[in-house]
Amino acid sequence: NDPLLIEAGTKTLPQWLKGLGYATAHIGKWHLGYRDSPFENLLGEISPGPNDVGFDYHFGVPNNMDDVHKIYVENRTIYGLRSDKISPYGKSFYGKQYTGYDAPQRNEPEVMGNLTARAVQWIEQQEDDKPFFLYIGAVAVHHPIMPSERKRGTSEAGAYGDFIHDLDDSVGKVMKALERRGLLGNTLFIFTSDNGGDVPEDPARPERQAQDAGLEINGTLRGDKHTIYEGGLRVPLIISWPGAIASGSSETLVTTADFFATIVDITSADRPPRELAPDSYSFAEVLRNTNATATRPHAVFRDVFGRKAVRFGPWKYIDNYFPNQGKRKGLWELYHLEDDPSEEVDLSDAMPERVEQGQQLLQTILQGSPLPS
Repeated sequence: NDPLLIEAGTKTLPQWLKGLGYATAHIGKWHLGYRDSPFENLLGEISPGPNDVGFDYHFGVPNNMDDVHKIYVENRTIYGLRSDKISPYGKSFYGKQYTGYDAPQRNEPEVMGNLTARAVQWIEQQEDDKPFFLYIGAVAVHHPIMPSERKRGTSEAGAYGDFIHDLDDSVGKVMKALERRGLLGNTLFIFTSDNGGDVPEDPARPERQAQDAGLEINGTLRGDKHTIYEGGLRVPLIISWPGAIASGSSETLVTTADFFATIVDITSADRPPRELAPDSYSFAEVLRNTNATATRPHAVFRDVFGRKAVRFGPWKYIDNYFPNQGKRKGLWELYHLEDDPSEEVDLSDAMPERVEQGQQLLQTILQGSPLPS
């Protein structure tokens, strides 16, 4: 029940595109908060929210698929709300009691299908001569792992593999909707994830069962979600724009923060002021030529403990300061990701000059302030 994380007045990507005449929508997982202060429930007007940061339309799951609200939000109200009556009941996957609004309660195995249908409907409603921007936040494959009845048993990797099939099905239906409208060839379609797959310690969890069945959730990369290693940070980035971008693959360094500058680069002759997206670098040239090099010089990452790493060229320096605990633990690390993407060989002892380079770069990026000793 946290307030909106996006500060009032922030010029977001959808707001920028609205200024160019685009219709904009967000459908799916939101998890960026609502209103301007912590709240007890979502009764009444839900504002500020997505409609106040650039989206013409919002149909969303407030947090995760099995959050305590257990409803959908449409624009600024609870979808289908009948009255202000609240009857708390049951418990969510996360152990907290459902709020119990007098509104249609989400059925978890149906959520992906409902969100996909809403996205397809929105695409079909768009005007022929007006461009649009649609951001879909899929609830799959975040836990709780609850695939649809239609996809249950369709994989050889248990419920987790079946849930991946739900995600695949969703992507296919959205692309088919674009194709029916004759828009697929002129649509920049981006598919990616916000972090690497989660691999819980409990062997009874569906993710672990999928691994036991042979699914490599994060490939051969070290670590998983919440960690500072590539298994938690390096994710698929698949982009389709038939006839407009080159086919093939690229190893150039980009982050999801770069979508702002890249999309603005493609859609407008005007470059946004640097303060609007201070850590966004356009990789539009890489889309046109996969042999090109993106303009991002480096990237900083952090894990669940606040520990940071900086990527520069083929090198990755991992610092040993844990801000959440206010102390240093263990030693720093250094990896050459081109030669060692699985981060098996720590080169920090052998290459102290690279360690120093990483330390200095990280300090410079962090507003020039030295890290605590």
